[in-house]
Amino acid sequence: MMPETPPLFLTADDLPEIRRNTDWPRLMEALALILDTRRCKIGDWWAHSPFAEDRQASFHITEKGWYCFSTGQGGGALELVQKLYGLSCYAAARWLIETGISHCGAAGGAVPLPAAAPGETAAGAESGADSPADERLPNPPIRQNLLPRLQPHPELERRGISPATAAYLGCGYLPEGGKSPLAGRIVFQVRGIRQRPDGQAAPVILTHLGRALDTGQEANGGKWHFYQGFSKTRELYNIDRLVLDPEAVAQAQATGHILIVEGCFDVARLVEAGIRNVGATFGAHLDTDQLPRLTEVAAATGI
Repeated sequence: MMPETPPLFLTADDLPEIRRNTDWPRLMEALALILDTRRCKIGDWWAHSPFAEDRQASFHITEKGWYCFSTGQGGGALELVQKLYGLSCYAAARWLIETGISHCGAAGGAVPLPAAAPGETAAGAESGADSPADERLPNPPIRQNLLPRLQPHPELERRGISPATAAYLGCGYLPEGGKSPLAGRIVFQVRGIRQRPDGQAAPVILTHLGRALDTGQEANGGKWHFYQGFSKTRELYNIDRLVLDPEAVAQAQATGHILIVEGCFDVARLVEAGIRNVGATFGAHLDTDQLPRLTEVAAATGI
């Protein structure tokens, strides 16, 4: 039997080394910062502030540290993780080491894995044939949240979806007007799961799907329209509820299974009937890239 790895012990003398060895592109990816790629250069990045809502990217990062022009605060990698997640400097340092974002002598000289360049995934900017399917990462989180703008609509009522179910799943009608390509459609928010530095799982927004209400919309943007760059074959709809909703987990454990259906409306009808242990594949087939999502559900529910 292999001995357990002893807990990592850090001192104040280790912190400067951890600061110097920070892999900033990997840290930005881990924190899901939204980069303004037009302004980014090698070793000099601009992102939208994780501390405030900003129209233009106001969060400046270099190899020396970061500064948020929206809130007037700055620092290094440790301060960034501390402020975002409410950790001590030592807890933030341990997280940086354990995720491979930094390293120091106290960690045995561990060297972080190669990080993806800003704007790319670890499998490359595009998912090509050269990238094995089991190495493809989930879709990156997005900043936009359409939920505050969603409204009730007769189509939801016609399909037997109550306001309570719509609120639970995050769906509704996005009024026409504005710049969103989903305006005038029934919109479903698609969320995934990411682990925070404190070890807790949390939902993140991956995209929004818009269902056409008439043939004109369908001809212009398809029956289902979503933001460019989102790959639905990497995700499982409603996974955040399957993993984080105690009632969904309890139902899965009580029945010994979860239900996998095709689409968002199928999930909504089952939730309306009181069935929470349900997810959808966004289509008639289960893609191999979705298997890691099932693994996440299995780990959370034991099913």
